[in-house]
Amino acid sequence: MSIWQSFLVVFCGLSLVQSIFLGTTLILKDRFNFQAFFYLGIVLFGLALRLAKSYFIFIPQSYPAWGAIAGAAGLWMIGPAFYLYSRHSINTKLNSTLLYLAHFVPAIFIILSGITDYVYYVGIAQLAIYFAVSIYITFRSEGVQIPKHFRVFAFSIGLILLCFTVQALISGIEVYTLGLAFAIGILYVLNYFILKDSDFFQSVIKKSKNVDKHRAKKITDDLDRVFTEKKLYNNRGLTIALVAQQIKCPAYLISQSIYQEQGIRFNEFVNKFRVQEAMERLKSGNDKIEVIAREVGFASMSSLYEAFKKETRRTPQEYRVEFNRSDESR
Repeated sequence: MSIWQSFLVVFCGLSLVQSIFLGTTLILKDRFNFQAFFYLGIVLFGLALRLAKSYFIFIPQSYPAWGAIAGAAGLWMIGPAFYLYSRHSINTKLNSTLLYLAHFVPAIFIILSGITDYVYYVGIAQLAIYFAVSIYITFRSEGVQIPKHFRVFAFSIGLILLCFTVQALISGIEVYTLGLAFAIGILYVLNYFILKDSDFFQSVIKKSKNVDKHRAKKITDDLDRVFTEKKLYNNRGLTIALVAQQIKCPAYLISQSIYQEQGIRFNEFVNKFRVQEAMERLKSGNDKIEVIAREVGFASMSSLYEAFKKETRRTPQEYRVEFNRSDESR
């Protein structure tokens, strides 16, 4: 084994361990409620199994038969898991859990039967179909805000699908190895994103347990009051931790209460206040929209447009023009 291959084995091994750990963590945090993060955990687990097949190729030992089976099953898990993750990311009230779990029957069949002939080629096609359907359904949905983390994972899964496709179409150890290294790099980025984003795990925790109804109502009332009086939402660096200090309440209770009372995430709650102020300023003045976006707390114009359209089904410019027309007609 060359030094480069040895490096790849170590790099790949660490990535696999990390992915299995994070995937298991997300599944357990979800407590088998079969919500978005449960299926995201399955995505990471499936990727780990698929890359484990490649990992064993570089170990100077006989290649185990179960490695090929696990790799094939992992490949067939990624597509259905990503599809269900995307559905739950934009609609957390989906039912028929057993029907959704039926998407994993082919992967279970591969494990039980031990069949591996051609399953990788068909599995790549299956992943491509699930990926395309997931992207279409998500970005064609009206009146929903697509979570930030969905875009990151969708882009990453798309790149990994490209790697698998190139490996299947072009033979040669060099192409295979480079594709593996690239896929592992993407997997590291995903793992880094999950570990870095503190709100990511808070959004998992919030679904695990309901807050007392009266307490949840009091917390959201306190949030409304402090947001209205102090305009905390104007702070572009606003975090749930800073808000928690203002109302003297644990951050996890804030996220749980918002979701329980209003069915939205913390960032969406903040953006509602920002959009309301932006609407008033669009009515009462001629400030440029980019100035309004910055001063009400949005980090960018695109963030304002996305949140504004979610709330009003109009762009800020369309809203201003429509209001001016109605005002002139009075």
